[in-house]
Amino acid sequence: MTKKKVRVRAIVVVTLEIPVDDCWGGDCPLSQVHEQAVDSMQGLLRTSVEGNSGTGKQPTLPKGTRIVGDPLVRSIITEENVDG
Repeated sequence: MTKKKVRVRAIVVVTLEIPVDDCWGGDCPLSQVHEQAVDSMQGLLRTSVEGNSGTGKQPTLPKGTRIVGDPLVRSIITEENVDG
């Protein structure tokens, strides 16, 4: 006899506001500010998610990071046949 097994997974998508503490002069082009801010944010986020490898420190988000807006939840439902 074949039974059905249902599995549900969830993926949550959030928008984060991450402060970048870099400084730029007034004569710095905005395109450079944007590019360097994105690079800094990606480095901060990567370190936050992966942790500081080899240091024993737990991963933490940069101070001042906050969730902006409502999380979006996607559910993935699968069904499989199970003998038994």
